[in-house]
Amino acid sequence: MEIRLMGSQQQCTALAAVLQTTPGLHVTDVSRPYPNRHDPATVRLYLNASLTGSTRAGATVNTTTGTAARTRDLPARGDARA
Repeated sequence: MEIRLMGSQQQCTALAAVLQTTPGLHVTDVSRPYPNRHDPATVRLYLNASLTGSTRAGATVNTTTGTAARTRDLPARGDARA
C-alpha cells in the first residue's frame, strides 16, 4: 500500500519513524520530503508498506486480503462504557 503524509517536515519525519516500528506494518520505502504546491510551509512524504500477520493486541490481519479486524470485549451488563 502507499501512504502519503502531509504536514511540517518535522511532523512527517517523526511519523514515518513511528510507522517504521509499528507492529503489523512493514515499511519498505520512505521518499524524500516534497514541498506542497499550495502551502510551502508543509511537505509530503510517501511510504510504501504492507501489513504483516502480527499486529497490536486485539487486532488480526488477513495476510491474503490485507484487511484488519479489530476485536474488543463488550462491556459488562449495566456498564455504560462503550
